[in-house]
Amino acid sequence: MCGIFFTSYKNDLALENISPSLVLRGPDKSSTFLGSDFSIFFTRLAIRDLEGGEQPYTTKNGNCICAINGELYNIEEIRDALLLPRDSSPNGDMQILAEYLSLNLSNLENVRGMFAGFIYNIAKKKLSFFRDPVGEKPLYYYLNDRKITVSSTITAIVELHGRALFNVNKSSLYKGHSSPGRTIFQEINEVLPGEYIDFYLESKIVTKTKYWRWPNRKFYSLSEELDRVFEKCLLQATLGSSSADVPICMLLSGGLDSATVLSALGEVHQTVIPSFTFAFENKSFDESKIAQMTALALGSKHQILEASNKDLAKYMTKMVNDLDSPILDPASLPLNYMTERIKKDFGFKVAITGDGGDELFRGYELFKIRKEINLVNSTIPNAFAKKIIRLVYPLFASNEKRHSIQFLLMRLESVLQNHKIPWYETALSPYAGTNIFPILFNQVNSKVNASYSSRKISQEEIEKYYCGEILPQVYLKKSDNGSMANGVELRIPLLHQVMIDFAFSISEKELGINPNKWLFRNYLKEKVPQRVLTQKKHGFSVPLSGILNHLNKPIWNLQKIGLSTEICDAVWSKACCGDSNAARTSFALFVLNGYLLR
Repeated sequence: MCGIFFTSYKNDLALENISPSLVLRGPDKSSTFLGSDFSIFFTRLAIRDLEGGEQPYTTKNGNCICAINGELYNIEEIRDALLLPRDSSPNGDMQILAEYLSLNLSNLENVRGMFAGFIYNIAKKKLSFFRDPVGEKPLYYYLNDRKITVSSTITAIVELHGRALFNVNKSSLYKGHSSPGRTIFQEINEVLPGEYIDFYLESKIVTKTKYWRWPNRKFYSLSEELDRVFEKCLLQATLGSSSADVPICMLLSGGLDSATVLSALGEVHQTVIPSFTFAFENKSFDESKIAQMTALALGSKHQILEASNKDLAKYMTKMVNDLDSPILDPASLPLNYMTERIKKDFGFKVAITGDGGDELFRGYELFKIRKEINLVNSTIPNAFAKKIIRLVYPLFASNEKRHSIQFLLMRLESVLQNHKIPWYETALSPYAGTNIFPILFNQVNSKVNASYSSRKISQEEIEKYYCGEILPQVYLKKSDNGSMANGVELRIPLLHQVMIDFAFSISEKELGINPNKWLFRNYLKEKVPQRVLTQKKHGFSVPLSGILNHLNKPIWNLQKIGLSTEICDAVWSKACCGDSNAARTSFALFVLNGYLLR
């Protein structure tokens, strides 16, 4: 992985002008290219073709200058399309991709991998920039005064142009993430997943092309031998997305998805794959025993990385300082901690994860309880919502799962009290269940739909929201930011195109009549202990209240987004007393506050 940067605002930028945010992404080497009316920066994390692979890269015909951040999974197919012999140059996968895309940007349809980059045609003075289909790698741009800056990081754009130019985008703060194509700042945009943009430096014409969209789920499953096809696609995807010229490792949770990927890695590489699991001090949040059981069964050399709540509290400030955009998912904290450890203590630059399975195979809890939420949301009037919640909660006051039930009930209250947006947006917001949510939502300038109170939400709509928004805007940003801040590249085999195509060939009916993740269980049933297969889905929960208790209450500076010190203090106090929703909201406020104060 790397950091890339192009600007037509200046043509004299030197190495010392490179943003530290780009150096974090590419700590191995930095380079520049200066044109008559532009400057290019490139920072490299060397993963493949360690001796070559230099960028910015000039195509063999001399027509284009290119810089691409990513990994190419079908490199041999692209070589063949270019009629490049195996022993001929270029050898770097991004150099080969640059040659291929410089012929025609529509060739992106044939590329398999994760990537984001730009190609500048010297004669035409045309800048083309693009992003992989799913959105694994970020790419941002600022277009003003008929000039442009394109960057892997928001921070580099802000540093070049000055913070005073940029205003906080309040329109989607209530969701806890930016809407697709937007960022935390109104003036900075993001290239959409599966999109390329052409910008002509002289005419200033801008055109946008969407070259990939999520497929529609098939009405009937296309294969009766789903187990066999699943295994075939899994192995193909795992082999394609795990090639590297440096050692690789696995980030292993206690779940089925990462166990499945670890097993596939061992099969395709026929070697021992090192694996790492994070362990919290709070045992109710800890999956390390199940993960260790999985690793032992699959012959992995396993390490458990432990951290106390106090350790994680200390680490939060570093995490916020390294953020390129505000990542409000609490799972970003242990991820950042883990990737720093595997790089510093064990020397790994590449880690494989089991992310993506819940999006492709509808594994999230919202898919299971959709009908119940639809029923409650469409039948209980707003005026009675709060009363009902307050009456129900005391019934569970002595229940051992009281805190988790309170968490769900308070979120349900937010859903019932807000009918102007789809209930899944409320349910997934880090601010739901607290009085922060309505304050942020009331700042939305765009029109909202009052019909959601009666309209029932379909499985397809939830799936579309997860795949098209939550995945790229939350989970993949968390993975990219949390790893690249420490010079580690994450690979996600379950989001390889072959797995996406397979998953969406499974019909709605097939998903409905079979147990959740049945294909994963069938693949693993002879490979891991029964306890691993029957373990209840845990999710990557974080003991936030215990962590926040080791922090001093922040000096809040969120008035610009409508949040007073008194409101923030009240939520923080509830969080430190064990309120789960307040803890999640407080984590989000801590991150947002620290990010905007930088």
